[in-house]
Amino acid sequence: MTLRFCLNDLFQFSMVFGVGWLAFGQLIYLVENDKSQEFSTLIKTFETTFTMILNNVPITIYSGENFFMKTIICIGFYLFIVFILLNMFITLITEKYEKARNEAFKSVNNSVLYSFMREKIQKFSKILKNNNEINFESKLEFKGSLEAFEIAFIKFNNKINDIF
Repeated sequence: MTLRFCLNDLFQFSMVFGVGWLAFGQLIYLVENDKSQEFSTLIKTFETTFTMILNNVPITIYSGENFFMKTIICIGFYLFIVFILLNMFITLITEKYEKARNEAFKSVNNSVLYSFMREKIQKFSKILKNNNEINFESKLEFKGSLEAFEIAFIKFNNKINDIF
């Protein structure tokens, strides 16, 4: 239900995230492609930038020539992709979850499931009430049968004593 509410927003977010990630990946590839093994091909660059999102930064990105420009690019990457976009993603999911939960609470009185469960619980409570009455009567019968057993046992014990 939550995904139904946020499908359009997730699609828009994935477009912005993809464009931003592609732009930073391409920029890092252009600056680093011949200087570092992690950024030698475009595929490796996107793999490395994905691991950079997961906080696994290659050390070579902060050294070598143009280290100031590479540092500025990395800071921009982290600010835009990691801090801004991923926090927007978390906020988007959280807001849509709240909306879906509120919708579910509003529609619970009108739903078929609610009326079905209410009917089953009422039937179950009637069955429990009837079982309790039966159990009470059976307890009285059981108590009476215990008394009858006790009397029969005493008579049996007296007969055995008379024989010996």
